[in-house]
Amino acid sequence: MWRANNYLTGSKLEPYKSMDWYISEGTRFSEKRGQLNADRILNLCNEDRWQIDERHYKVMILKSDMYAEDTNFIIGYAVEGMGTIISINRFLSLDQAIQKECIKTETMHELGHVFGLINKNRNQAVKYELGKHCANKCVMRQGLRVPEDWIRITQDRLKNGPFCNLCKEELITYFKN
Repeated sequence: MWRANNYLTGSKLEPYKSMDWYISEGTRFSEKRGQLNADRILNLCNEDRWQIDERHYKVMILKSDMYAEDTNFIIGYAVEGMGTIISINRFLSLDQAIQKECIKTETMHELGHVFGLINKNRNQAVKYELGKHCANKCVMRQGLRVPEDWIRITQDRLKNGPFCNLCKEELITYFKN
């Protein structure tokens, strides 16, 4: 877990200086007991002085259950060009091997969103389910039933590779610009 050397003053967490602080803020602003507010955490990440001074990507993988506005729960949430927060909570009951692979699939999916997938100009093989997602056999499909859909998407990833050709082309374009 990341912590700056000066993340504590006495017993008070210093803003933006540890994962502990981000998680405490996600809990403090939560409207749902026992879940982190992912919107709040990602907004704070975007306001971080270090993020403002030197743009970088943040990837947070947490065991805590989370939600975003208008959802019961989410397993991942991303902001293009900035970062993602991923909850492994809904995968913890799975066999350890499939759990590990589902977490990899979810991480690839959210990083795809961080890197601009599915872009606004794309009109082929697109589904609008909790945002814009790929309709092909690719990690950029949306899984609505957790963990069942993610097990299926993971099995497809292991068989066919992570990204379909359309998503690969978008990633290449994203990194060329």
